[in-house]
Amino acid sequence: MKKHIFTFIAFVLAIIAAQAKDIVVTDITADQIPSEVKYKGDIYAAVTWKDKQGTHFVIETQTKPLMTKSAKAAQQREEEDNIVDANGNTEPIAYLDADYRIKGLFTYHYVQNKKDGLVLVFKHIDFIDQCTEQNLHANYLTKPVITDLNDDKNAEVWIVYALGCRQFDATPLAMRMIVYMGNQRAQVNGLQLVYRKDGKTNGGESRMDENFQQLPQPIKDFGKRLWMENVNQK
Repeated sequence: MKKHIFTFIAFVLAIIAAQAKDIVVTDITADQIPSEVKYKGDIYAAVTWKDKQGTHFVIETQTKPLMTKSAKAAQQREEEDNIVDANGNTEPIAYLDADYRIKGLFTYHYVQNKKDGLVLVFKHIDFIDQCTEQNLHANYLTKPVITDLNDDKNAEVWIVYALGCRQFDATPLAMRMIVYMGNQRAQVNGLQLVYRKDGKTNGGESRMDENFQQLPQPIKDFGKRLWMENVNQK
């Protein structure tokens, strides 16, 4: 069984390498990113490559769970609405939204060359809020995937992540896969697949947006494989 798994992984990696054509993608750390690059949050993953446009940097970041404005307002209400009984004892009032947090996912694509300097190609933002910290999930499922599937010497940048407010383990998170070609975007939305203890499954659905449906077939085929590699909820 393990042999088959390793063979499948090697096959997938070979496909990715072949589809990247002449693009050589390198993982980088924060100190290898130009100081002029601006980003929010903590770096999850960052990659770079070179082509005719210049040197590219794609950076995935995530914030820590932060207090929302509504949570701050709720905490203020709690302080103001405390009940004082006849004996002068304070009985606190708790509002659910006082525990709400927000977590953001940010992806930046910069390109740097002698002519234009450093240019932001795109900035992708998503987040989950109105959720208590223990139920809040917003996580990348893979580092940025870089391909050139139509061999036009312009890379496609793939971002895959899951997010949601999950109270029960059997609840599937929302899953999103976005591909950018320059600043043009196509997307697949759906749910991760959860295997329940009773042998049944929840989630697993996916829906291509109109832009994704109109992509060249090699790009759509690769997207389907990338989705299936990441759809199982862990």
